[in-house]
Amino acid sequence: MIELFASLVVDLSDQKLYAFDNNGQMVFSTLVSTGKPSTPTPTGEFYVGSKYANTDFVGNYGRINLDNVLCLNGPGIRPDTYCLHPKPNEHQPLGTPYSLGCIRMGHEAAKFVFQSTERGVPVYIRQ
Repeated sequence: MIELFASLVVDLSDQKLYAFDNNGQMVFSTLVSTGKPSTPTPTGEFYVGSKYANTDFVGNYGRINLDNVLCLNGPGIRPDTYCLHPKPNEHQPLGTPYSLGCIRMGHEAAKFVFQSTERGVPVYIRQ
């Protein structure tokens, strides 16, 4: 049985996501890729507003279909604009800012985070 995460922290300076349990203990971490300087990931206190087992992202880059997507909601952002999801291309790097503002992970990490995180869980994004 998977233990549910109580909170997530994304640290932009070290490009990592940390997951914590109800006792404040870190129980999982993974390398991520966040927004590049021209399209930064917002900082602040947000929460998981939407969960999509499978969804399409559509933009000037075309249409990308992804599994295991958690989208943020909270002050200063439009719902479903910034999401935690698997990287769309296996050749894209982790550990360096590379995205359009979303938080990208490897496919297995994204699946685990998706399964372990419910809607409403706080997500803290810090420098």
